[in-house]
Amino acid sequence: MRGVIKFLPKFMTERIKVFYYNSKQPGYKFSLKNNSYKTETASWSIFSSTPLYFITKEIERYEKYYKIGRDDTVIDAGAFNGILSLVYAEKAKSGKVFSFEPDRKNLQGLDENLNLNGNPKNIQLIKEGLWSYRGEIKFYEAGSVASSSFYKAEDSQENIIKVTSLDDFVEE
Repeated sequence: MRGVIKFLPKFMTERIKVFYYNSKQPGYKFSLKNNSYKTETASWSIFSSTPLYFITKEIERYEKYYKIGRDDTVIDAGAFNGILSLVYAEKAKSGKVFSFEPDRKNLQGLDENLNLNGNPKNIQLIKEGLWSYRGEIKFYEAGSVASSSFYKAEDSQENIIKVTSLDDFVEE
């Protein structure tokens, strides 16, 4: 089957994947709409620029430990492409989600996903890192979840980024 799929046009392969993952992941409904992906559950529904087939288990793991309520405030430290920020914004409809992301490459995907969802009013994007103090630190931008201040991924680029502490942020 995989051998055949690689010769099909992308729009067909994506439709086949949607059908396949809808049959394999109960509790999730995947669909394609205007060149974006929609993922729905009983408690949230978001659009994304990439399919969420492979991170649903991660979201479930977070939801096992973190019960987000309608009025909650959420800190997404290292928001990457904004998927968790969007999920939590759906759950905390009357609350607030603060999304920290310092990686310029990741911010492109994050901005795209926020736009696909109508730029939710309860998400505030902070384009800096969250750290133990306010200042600047060395940071390795990888444009992925591998972006880090500790680990230099193979394709990462070293930069100096602004950081703030949670204490300083809350005081503002």
